[in-house]
Amino acid sequence: MTVVWIAVLSAIFPVVANYFLGFSFPLEVGTFVTFITLGVGLFALYMVAKIIYKILGIFEGAGKAVTKSKQDKNAEKIKKLEKHLKKKE
Repeated sequence: MTVVWIAVLSAIFPVVANYFLGFSFPLEVGTFVTFITLGVGLFALYMVAKIIYKILGIFEGAGKAVTKSKQDKNAEKIKKLEKHLKKKE
């Protein structure tokens, strides 16, 4: 449904740009098709970027979990070494 709204708004844009913003787009079928294609294409690009952003967020969460567990293990090893060194002193 969102794509339909994007297409409608993209088709209306040349008319609004001509009458209210002072542009001089030719109001032909080709112009409307071009703007609809551009609008829907940009929306598709936005959706792909949004999906990639979410996937990267998932990978970030997984990476944080892995590094945190490694940090916890390293902290335990450091504590054991410190205890061992204190015993030797």
